[in-house]
Amino acid sequence: MSEENKKWYKLVFKQNQPIHIGKANWGVINETEIFIPGWTMWGALTNAYLREYGFKNEEEIKKKFEVVTNFFPSFDGETILEPNYRDGEFHLGDFSESEFRLYFVDTTLKTSIEPILRKAKDEHLYEFDYILPVPKREFRKALEEKGFKDNLYWIGLIRIEEKIKKDFLEEGLKILVGGDTRYGLGELELLKLDGEVSESELRDWNLTPQGIFSFPNSDSKKVKLRNYLLFSNSDSVRFEGELTLLSEFDFRCRVPVVKDAGFYITPGSELMEEPDGKFELRKGKLVFQKD
Repeated sequence: MSEENKKWYKLVFKQNQPIHIGKANWGVINETEIFIPGWTMWGALTNAYLREYGFKNEEEIKKKFEVVTNFFPSFDGETILEPNYRDGEFHLGDFSESEFRLYFVDTTLKTSIEPILRKAKDEHLYEFDYILPVPKREFRKALEEKGFKDNLYWIGLIRIEEKIKKDFLEEGLKILVGGDTRYGLGELELLKLDGEVSESELRDWNLTPQGIFSFPNSDSKKVKLRNYLLFSNSDSVRFEGELTLLSEFDFRCRVPVVKDAGFYITPGSELMEEPDGKFELRKGKLVFQKD
């Protein structure tokens, strides 16, 4: 399929169920991320497509959904809570990470079960975080005054073939995102599929129409990331924010194998200068462009 038949679309999902986006395990605490990484959305869309149309040419289908951004929460289904850092703490819009977790993240206690004895395994009790579709009851009125309507929405971009958009990405499409989807978690519903994304909106996501990282030509010479950006030891680029180690595994083997790993500058970080090299978007990550 030629590149000319691929276009950018803005996807707006309504959150129907609590979701858990694996972030880190702190002892017995399974913490959730508070935005949806591109690789998680890529997996959810790919799985939904394969369930609908069958698993023929599975590897080829997986590649068709790769050019996708991270997805961020929205109170109104129109604008995202912009990722940013203030005083060293990650924020979504005006909400610090700790505030967002206070309002929208709840925790449940879970345990592993002995299948034969049907009792809890010793020392297998753990906490499991998940993002609620609506704020906790005691905060709802206060958040309504700050623009929250009726539900959390999730917004991001994808570059996809027109045929897939026409046949598959229809309003009302339901996908399952994150962990524990077999137990009533993770359902998102495609509420709105906007027409082709304009170049000006792509610039807000630091992207060109070809999916290449774009650094502004303005005098400010700064850019706030919405996607992860690969960082190497040879880079001298200055930024304010955080670095994180991301790993991609091949789970088709009996023992999972690391396919790729690297340090990335996180969404919300602000670049003070243009990094060396040319980067392309893959599953919410800006990686070195292939030759």
